[in-house]
Amino acid sequence: MNKLKNSTAYLAGPIQYTEDDGVSWREVASKFCKDTGIHIFNPVLKPRPYVSEISDEIKIIQALIAEGKFEEAHQYVKEKIVHVDLRMVDLSDFVIAYIDPNIHTCGSYHEVFHAWEQKKPVLVFVEGGRNCTPAWLIGIIKPKYLFDNLTDLLHYLISLAMGDSEMDSKWVLFHEK
Repeated sequence: MNKLKNSTAYLAGPIQYTEDDGVSWREVASKFCKDTGIHIFNPVLKPRPYVSEISDEIKIIQALIAEGKFEEAHQYVKEKIVHVDLRMVDLSDFVIAYIDPNIHTCGSYHEVFHAWEQKKPVLVFVEGGRNCTPAWLIGIIKPKYLFDNLTDLLHYLISLAMGDSEMDSKWVLFHEK
């Protein structure tokens, strides 16, 4: 029995100010989820027809801002990033989020709050452990959905999938078994 088979997760986390464009942790989470039968929406590997190279997107945005082309930057980010990423959150059953309190990020918080407003489970692992969770997130995310690291979060998903942990009312899955 796999209660999460054919569900879909969105991978929220910093991209812009990271050394690897937010790729490495998403690769680990994606492999795990695929092996567990969970579909993934990954903003650094957008689905067709929205595929783009994340480092190219960042360069385009930085160039537009450097040139003072704020209206163009606004339209580009709104259409190619914000709209597409929030739509992936809309289509997801739950969100896996990485929060690093030392990396300034707007999109990750927006995605987390967007999913939270839709009453979806949002599972968060925090750089430095749960003790480093920003105060606002403590008020939003259930403590059982806060993890010290990605490994602990993935172990929790296994326990949910196998029925060892109970799914609360946030888990509303409509997928055929």
